[in-house]
Parts: sequence; C-alpha cells; structure tokens
Amino acid sequence: MQNRTSSLLAIRPNIDTIDKSLKTKDVEAFQNNVLRPILKFQNDLLLQIFIDYTNQYKGVFFKLSDHEKLSYIQQALSTNQRLRSLILGTIVGLFAVEDFGYYKLNSSALNKRIITMTIQRLQSQLDYLTYKI
Repeated sequence: MQNRTSSLLAIRPNIDTIDKSLKTKDVEAFQNNVLRPILKFQNDLLLQIFIDYTNQYKGVFFKLSDHEKLSYIQQALSTNQRLRSLILGTIVGLFAVEDFGYYKLNSSALNKRIITMTIQRLQSQLDYLTYKI
C-alpha cells in the first residue's frame, strides 16, 4: 500500500497559492491539500470527459453563447448523475488510502466540493472546450 500512496503523492502538483500555515476546517484543509492538486493533475482529462459528454448531445453546447455555455456546464454537472459519477470517480481514483478514509466519513460534503470545483474549472476554461469528434 505504501508504494501506491507514495506514487500518488509524488504525481500531485504543488499549488503554491495555498497558504498551508492558516488554520482551516478539516474539510477545507482536505480540499486544499488533496482535492485541488488532484483536480489540477486531472484537468486535461476532465476537459475531455466534458467534451465527450457534449458530443453525445450532437454538440449543441458548441453552438451556445459563452453565457449559455456557463449555464450548460452548471446544469450538466448538477443534474446528470452519470456525468457526476464519472467526474467523482476520476478524482476519487487518485486518493491515497488515507485520503479515502477521510472521504468516506465526509463523502456528501466532499462530493459537493468536487463538483463545484469542477464546474468552476470547466467554466474558467471555455476556450479549451472545443468540438471534437
């Protein structure tokens, strides 16, 4: 197990903008120390998952205005259970065993944070969401 944990921790990017000396709630600390690095590491895959999702619906997303695209992203990740599960699996799959133990106890709150952070991440990268077959 230790080999997997050390390998996972080694591939997580360091995010310098997070001040780790501040006292934060456990959930916030988990978000900053675990979720943010994993989301950053998985960014390209998250973009591709969303592009593939939109292509399933005949690329309607790509014909929308930027404002409508922001709403579409929010709506898709809030209501489509299959997409949500895929996103959550993409993130949770890179948890160390210790991370998963904490996640298990706080899964509801952490799932909301993962989806919210993914929505924000996708919305901030509209330029990278382009139609691909």
